[in-house]
Amino acid sequence: GDSSGGAIAAAICNAYEKVALPIPCAQMLIYPVTDASMSTKSIKLYSDTPLWNSQNNKKMWEFYLKNVTGENIRNASPMQIKLPDTYIETAEYDCLHDEGILYAERLMEAGAKVELNDTKGTIHGYDSAIKTQIAQNNIEKRILFLKNVLATEIDPMPASYEMGISHTESERCFLTESGNCGPLLEA
Repeated sequence: GDSSGGAIAAAICNAYEKVALPIPCAQMLIYPVTDASMSTKSIKLYSDTPLWNSQNNKKMWEFYLKNVTGENIRNASPMQIKLPDTYIETAEYDCLHDEGILYAERLMEAGAKVELNDTKGTIHGYDSAIKTQIAQNNIEKRILFLKNVLATEIDPMPASYEMGISHTESERCFLTESGNCGPLLEA
């Protein structure tokens, strides 16, 4: 999940037990929105950075939580959960920077294995300039994390599979009936 998509990905991982889903094998959060309280130092510090800043973030939370109360606010703000292996990437000059760091720390305290990539000299959405060296380097880190996680999650070949992830020829796998990734059999 990227930015607000990070909040959605984390919320899904938070709710997997409640809705009887299998535990996700991993999650990847890129400068995630995780805290509706907006109380971190970076929220106060980065009120006018390009692409995303604390003023935009405040408006987003107001729209997102417009008719939400009680436990649902906490569900939308996933600062406390029990999660699978997690990759979190933050941008140095981002109002969400501290939220990502704090979320990584809380996940580690809860026993989750977390890879934190605190990028330097970057703003929220820096990787939209995809041809820059810093974006390329960090995209490679994301791919390596996914390859490592998926390699440890592969089950022996069960009788039936359904199609799972299919981004590139080298990254395809099938989801087993138990929800884990299985190897792709080439014809």
